[in-house]
Amino acid sequence: MNSVTHEHRILEQAAEWFASMQDGELSEPQKQAWQAWLQADPRHLQAWQRVELVMQRFHTLDDPLARDMVRHPGSRRRVLKAMLALGGVSVLSLSWWQAPAMRQWSNILLADHGTQTGERQRVMLADGGQLWLNSASAVNINYKARERLIELISGEVWIETARDTQQPPRPLSVHTRHGVLTALGTRFAVRDQGQVVHVAVFEGAVEVRPQHGLGKLVVGAGRQASFNAGQSGPIQAADPAMQSWLKGMLVADNLPLAEVVGWLGSYFRGHLACDPAVATLRVVGAFPLDDLDRVLHTLAQTLPIKVNRLLPWWITLEPLDHVAHPVSTATR
Repeated sequence: MNSVTHEHRILEQAAEWFASMQDGELSEPQKQAWQAWLQADPRHLQAWQRVELVMQRFHTLDDPLARDMVRHPGSRRRVLKAMLALGGVSVLSLSWWQAPAMRQWSNILLADHGTQTGERQRVMLADGGQLWLNSASAVNINYKARERLIELISGEVWIETARDTQQPPRPLSVHTRHGVLTALGTRFAVRDQGQVVHVAVFEGAVEVRPQHGLGKLVVGAGRQASFNAGQSGPIQAADPAMQSWLKGMLVADNLPLAEVVGWLGSYFRGHLACDPAVATLRVVGAFPLDDLDRVLHTLAQTLPIKVNRLLPWWITLEPLDHVAHPVSTATR
């Protein structure tokens, strides 16, 4: 059993225990068995806490239908089943339901510039350069006497640098949670995905310095790399999607469906994910980021998947019974 399947099974067990507990179905011996299960493995407690967070979030939503669902045993189990339908992906993506750390939230709220979900924004920099924020992104900009500093707090930005008129010229750097990027006369994109940061360069070059890693990496035009605090990944061809969002499009060049869903999810006020069984299906095409329904319809027409809408803000892409058409190709 691989790690994703095992984690998913643990989450299933936690959800079943939770539903039975809420429905008052557990006898005293069963409650003791539940306690023993919780203590048997640290991952059991973590899964239980995740299920609790999901159900608490349903209770606090303004949607009357959502609140009603978690009050009734059958509906509650359907909600949990929908969560589990995300499979191994849900173990990673359930962070959407968890309240972010207070520090992170305060940083976003107090940021110099920020965008809401589905919004894009252009910011003119003091040196004549330009910065675009993608959906649900936040930055601080601090031009000092000896450096030009941009702090990426969350989300994604596109930066077009300008020549600094001060002498000596001040370096322009982008600080991320995992390290520092230094622009070398360039146009580039930076995307923070939490566990990893991606940088794609389309003109000039960018120097990457992981926070705790040894050495540095220079990414040239037409290339991209990913990094975390400890190390940087291999340099690869730049992903067109790192640039196409500026025009409100997602250009998928043979991307796995899970990655496409990740891009689309950043524009969706809710939870969008795909079952692990279809996560590796390949997608080719151009899709409008501002019209999710249209994109999902296209994907469902060209891939062996179905769109499951448990609630308007809870959507999962699931496999059909019979697999065919391994690649989705669309231009819209």
